[in-house]
Amino acid sequence: TTVYLADVLFSGAGDRPIKRAALVVQGGSVVEVTTQNKLKPEAGWKIESLPSATIIPGLVIAETGLLGSGEEERTLSPEIRAIDGFDFFREYDDLLAAGITTVQISAGKNRLIPGQTAVVKLAGDDPVSRTVAEVESLRVQLTQSAFATPTIYEPPVAAVSVERPLVATSFQVASD
Repeated sequence: TTVYLADVLFSGAGDRPIKRAALVVQGGSVVEVTTQNKLKPEAGWKIESLPSATIIPGLVIAETGLLGSGEEERTLSPEIRAIDGFDFFREYDDLLAAGITTVQISAGKNRLIPGQTAVVKLAGDDPVSRTVAEVESLRVQLTQSAFATPTIYEPPVAAVSVERPLVATSFQVASD
């Protein structure tokens, strides 16, 4: 158990910051947020004094692009799940160092319905314990890029013949 003593703490639970705050962390999780004068430390606790610091524990980023640029070519893909493309074994040290502990991941941003978002923690023991929500919401994009969809060409399975002519590319629903 480690206690962080700071000048100010924004807990996210109220509208005002906590002055002369104490943040109790046990096993990597916040177990108590209080003021320094109300804190009752137990034997064996490590006390970290940060007299001029401001603490914001556990920032959450909504709508991240952590899946990279691989996006489904179809404009309507409600069956795509962002969690299936998330790399749980990648190091997210830069985000964690900035105080970001949890992210909402999106299946894409350049399609009308790119898929289902998920919410995950950036650190932890295993993918199951780090998953906050496998499916958080179905994302619908109403931006200009969502309406600039590519055309799709699906080649025929067998050889082209009179009965099975070569067809041109087809436009998608959201195309201009």
